[in-house]
Amino acid sequence: ANFLAAPPPHDPTLPGWEVDWAQYAPRTIFRSTQRVVDSMGVSQHAFVAGQVVLSPTLAWEAAGVYDPALLVLPSGAVRLYYATAQGIGVAEAPTADGTFTRLAQTPILPDVAGRGAAQSPALAVLPNGDTMLYFEAGGFLFMARSTDGIAFSLVDADTSTAAIDPIPLPIPAVAGVDAGPSDAG
Repeated sequence: ANFLAAPPPHDPTLPGWEVDWAQYAPRTIFRSTQRVVDSMGVSQHAFVAGQVVLSPTLAWEAAGVYDPALLVLPSGAVRLYYATAQGIGVAEAPTADGTFTRLAQTPILPDVAGRGAAQSPALAVLPNGDTMLYFEAGGFLFMARSTDGIAFSLVDADTSTAAIDPIPLPIPAVAGVDAGPSDAG
C-alpha cells in the first residue's frame, strides 16, 4: 500500500467531519494483521498494511469496495460481503488466508425502492442456518434473509403497509433534540 505523507486537500463543499472519499478512490479492501511484535518480542497494537483482498474490477464497483463484513462458513471457507455505491456484493475464499472470488457479477442487494443503494452490511446466522443481512439504505436500517447466503429477500418490518419498511428503532424522546428521519406518517 502507498501511504500519504499528509491527507489530501479536503473538498470545501463537504462538512469538515465528513471524509472526502473521492480523494482516496478507488477504495480497496485489504487483509491486515491485527498486531505487531516489536524487536523485544512484545505484542503491540498497530495497523500493518496488508495485501489487497478485493479491489474494484467490475463496472458497478467503479467507485470502490468498502465496509467488509465476514462470515466463516462451517466448511472453513470465508464469505466476504462488501458495499459499493451500487449496492452489496459477495465474494468467497476457501480459507481465511485464501484468495477471494466474487460469487456474483452484480450486487446481491442493489437498492431499496425509494431509499437508495444498500450499504454497510452486517450478518447473523440463525439457528436454522438462514443468514440475516442487515444493511443501511438512505439512513434507514433494513434486513434481508437467505437460505444460501447469496440470494437474499428483503424482509418487511411492517407488513401492514405496501412498502418495504425499515426496522423501527426505538429512539428515546429528548427535549429539544430532533430524533432524525421517521417513516411514521
